[in-house]
Amino acid sequence: MFSVFNSDDFNKLNNISQDNIARGIKRLMKNENEYGLRYTYERLPLRVDYTKCDLKGHDFAVVFTFGEIQNTRYKSHLLGLFQVTKEQLEQNN
Repeated sequence: MFSVFNSDDFNKLNNISQDNIARGIKRLMKNENEYGLRYTYERLPLRVDYTKCDLKGHDFAVVFTFGEIQNTRYKSHLLGLFQVTKEQLEQNN
Protein backbone atom coordinates (compact mmCIF):
# COMPACT_ATOMS: atom_id res chain seq x y z
CA MET A 1 0.00 0.00 0.00
CA PHE A 2 1.23 3.50 -0.76
CA SER A 3 0.09 7.02 0.00
CA VAL A 4 -0.18 10.08 -2.19
CA PHE A 5 -0.20 12.39 0.82
CA ASN A 6 3.04 11.18 2.42
CA SER A 7 4.91 10.69 -0.85
CA ASP A 8 7.97 12.62 -2.01
CA ASP A 9 8.77 14.28 -5.31
CA PHE A 10 10.74 11.75 -7.39
CA ASN A 11 12.80 14.55 -8.92
CA LYS A 12 14.22 15.49 -5.51
CA LEU A 13 16.16 12.22 -5.41
CA ASN A 14 19.79 12.45 -6.43
CA ASN A 15 20.50 12.03 -10.15
CA ILE A 16 22.06 8.58 -9.79
CA SER A 17 19.01 7.19 -8.00
CA GLN A 18 16.66 8.81 -10.51
CA ASP A 19 18.53 7.36 -13.48
CA ASN A 20 18.80 3.88 -11.94
CA ILE A 21 15.07 3.71 -11.26
CA ALA A 22 14.15 5.34 -14.59
CA ARG A 23 15.93 2.52 -16.47
CA GLY A 24 13.39 0.11 -14.99
CA ILE A 25 10.32 2.05 -16.16
CA LYS A 26 9.25 2.27 -19.80
CA ARG A 27 7.87 5.43 -21.43
CA LEU A 28 9.30 7.91 -18.94
CA MET A 29 10.10 11.32 -20.35
CA LYS A 30 12.97 13.48 -19.15
CA ASN A 31 12.12 17.14 -19.71
CA GLU A 32 13.99 20.32 -18.93
CA ASN A 33 12.10 23.26 -17.45
CA GLU A 34 12.79 26.15 -15.07
CA TYR A 35 13.36 23.62 -12.26
CA GLY A 36 15.96 21.62 -14.18
CA LEU A 37 15.66 18.12 -15.62
CA ARG A 38 12.49 16.36 -14.49
CA TYR A 39 11.03 12.94 -15.15
CA THR A 40 7.36 12.68 -16.14
CA TYR A 41 4.98 9.96 -17.30
CA GLU A 42 2.14 11.00 -19.61
CA ARG A 43 2.90 14.61 -18.59
CA LEU A 44 2.27 13.79 -14.92
CA PRO A 45 4.97 14.28 -12.26
CA LEU A 46 6.48 11.22 -10.60
CA ARG A 47 6.06 10.56 -6.88
CA VAL A 48 7.83 8.07 -4.63
CA ASP A 49 6.57 6.54 -1.40
CA TYR A 50 8.38 4.16 0.93
CA THR A 51 6.75 1.13 2.48
CA LYS A 52 7.66 -2.11 4.24
CA CYS A 53 6.38 -5.58 3.33
CA ASP A 54 4.21 -6.93 6.13
CA LEU A 55 5.14 -10.55 5.40
CA LYS A 56 8.96 -10.43 5.17
CA GLY A 57 9.81 -6.90 6.31
CA HIS A 58 11.52 -5.84 3.06
CA ASP A 59 11.73 -2.12 2.29
CA PHE A 60 10.25 -0.91 -1.00
CA ALA A 61 10.09 2.32 -2.97
CA VAL A 62 6.81 2.71 -4.85
CA VAL A 63 7.04 4.98 -7.92
CA PHE A 64 3.76 6.34 -9.24
CA THR A 65 2.07 9.35 -10.81
CA PHE A 66 -0.89 11.32 -9.61
CA GLY A 67 -2.41 14.41 -11.12
CA GLU A 68 -5.53 16.26 -12.14
CA ILE A 69 -6.33 15.78 -15.83
CA GLN A 70 -9.58 17.77 -15.85
CA ASN A 71 -11.44 19.63 -13.15
CA THR A 72 -12.13 17.11 -10.38
CA ARG A 73 -10.84 14.19 -12.51
CA TYR A 74 -7.63 12.59 -11.36
CA LYS A 75 -5.34 10.01 -12.91
CA SER A 76 -2.78 7.76 -11.25
CA HIS A 77 -0.37 5.13 -12.57
CA LEU A 78 1.63 2.64 -10.52
CA LEU A 79 4.95 2.60 -12.40
CA GLY A 80 7.22 0.43 -10.32
CA LEU A 81 7.95 -1.30 -7.05
CA PHE A 82 11.66 -1.36 -6.18
CA GLN A 83 13.27 -3.18 -3.27
CA VAL A 84 15.34 -0.35 -1.84
CA THR A 85 15.28 1.82 1.29
CA LYS A 86 14.73 5.57 1.48
CA GLU A 87 18.27 5.97 2.84
CA GLN A 88 19.77 4.13 -0.14
CA LEU A 89 17.94 6.38 -2.58
CA GLU A 90 18.95 9.56 -0.79
CA GLN A 91 22.68 8.78 -0.71
CA ASN A 92 24.71 11.20 -2.82
CA ASN A 93 27.16 8.66 -4.22
